[in-house]
Amino acid sequence: MILELLREKYNLIIQIPTFPIYKTLLNSHVIVENAFFKLLSINHTSYNADVWELMCENEYSNSWTFFYWRVLKMWNSLFLLLVQNAF
Repeated sequence: MILELLREKYNLIIQIPTFPIYKTLLNSHVIVENAFFKLLSINHTSYNADVWELMCENEYSNSWTFFYWRVLKMWNSLFLLLVQNAF
């Protein structure tokens, strides 16, 4: 399901702690970062089995937050469509 959404131009957004640094997510685009958390954007080209495994390991144990987003252009305005995680 995740890969299907990513192919439909959704991005997977992951909220993770700033430390530790995970090798699997080093190539992900950092949307915003502060002293405590990072928001990372993962698209269909950067998503792989290692990202999936890391997400599954950390969803409940480390309270990571995941969601999907896609920007829609309608009536000359931008709308943000959020779809909650599908775990």
